[in-house]
Amino acid sequence: AAKATATTIPAAARLEVWAALLGVPDHATCERLVAPIEVYAVTACDRQIAVDIPRCHQYHALLRTTEGHVRIWASIKRWLALNPDLR
Repeated sequence: AAKATATTIPAAARLEVWAALLGVPDHATCERLVAPIEVYAVTACDRQIAVDIPRCHQYHALLRTTEGHVRIWASIKRWLALNPDLR
């Protein structure tokens, strides 16, 4: 089992630390993977995403805005496209 640590990760390093922990490829590889994904293509998941996004993270200044909804929509659609077995 993993042990909790008293050390915090500085905000400036969190992106790189989480990417390493999750095995996320470098930025250029990510761009190459997601660039061809059409986030506005209709999928079976769209209705559920449309219902869930407005209900989630309304306490967050960006995620409660239209811009935030568009960004999270695109992120979820790309994630689903890259992980079709999890739909």
